[in-house]
Formats: sequence, structure tokens, C-alpha cells
Amino acid sequence: MSLFRRIIAAVNRVIPEVEKPKQRPSLKERIGWTAIVLFIYYILTQIPLYGVETPAVDFLREFRVIFAGASGSIVELGIGPVVTAGIVLELLVGSKIIPLDLTDPENRRYFQQAQRVAALAFIFLENAAYVLGGRYGRVPAEIPWNLATVVIAQLVLGSFLLMMLDDLVS
Repeated sequence: MSLFRRIIAAVNRVIPEVEKPKQRPSLKERIGWTAIVLFIYYILTQIPLYGVETPAVDFLREFRVIFAGASGSIVELGIGPVVTAGIVLELLVGSKIIPLDLTDPENRRYFQQAQRVAALAFIFLENAAYVLGGRYGRVPAEIPWNLATVVIAQLVLGSFLLMMLDDLVS
């Protein structure tokens, strides 16, 4: 096993995972789980970010519907980081930069693990760029570093919970 595969496997052991059911759930069960996930998502959109005021102008307002984000909440970026990670990995595999045969179950499992690790990396990167880029004010002029770190941690937690909810309904 290559070093990169070992790193992906090691990181994946730390990331919580939603296990697939042994048998396909009934339609009633799937609708029930979807309703639960939607309720949890609604609660997440109502949790405001601690320590910052949401700016009146939301430049990403039009994209909030697409990425399931809610301005000023812990799920501000929505599923954007998860979708971005998936698209980037699909492009890398499709262009043979990462040589994987996705018809092979072992390679498919590795691809899914790599997708989760990439999603986690994009969650950290996009949320940090969002805060440090000045969404809530310039750092450190208007927002001190410690508060910026707390805001990034809140956004990372919200995005991670969304990733877990996405795994649950998949």
C-alpha cells in the first residue's frame, strides 16, 4: 500500500462514519430519516455564530439555496466544501491524474475514503478563508485572532455536522 493510501486510511479511522444498513431500508424508514435530518438541519441554521455580527450585505445570497447555507449560522457555507471536494476528486480520477479503476470495489472504497478526507480538508480551508478573507471584519484590525479562531472552529463544526448528515441520507 502506498504512503498516500496509508495516510488516507489513518485519517479515515479518526473520522466518524455512518455505517450502511445491512438491508435496504423501506420507503417509510427513508422518509423518516430524511425528516429527522431536515429537522436537525433546520436547527443548525438557527444557531448563530458566537462573537460576530452578521454583515447586512450577503454577497453569496444567491448561492445559499444551491449550497444549503444560512447566513450568520454555523452552517454558513452549507455543503459547498463537501461538493467541492467531490468534484475535485472526480476530475482528478477522470483525467487519470489519480489512476483509479472505480469499477473495482477496493478502489471505490479508497475513493470514498479519499473523498471524506478531501471534504474535511476543504471544510477547514474554505471556512478559514471565509473568516480570514474578511466576511466578519478584517483580522486582526476588527476581529482579534482568538475570536477569528473561535468563529472558524464554529464554522468547521457546522460544516462537519452537515457532512455527517449528508452521509446519513446517502
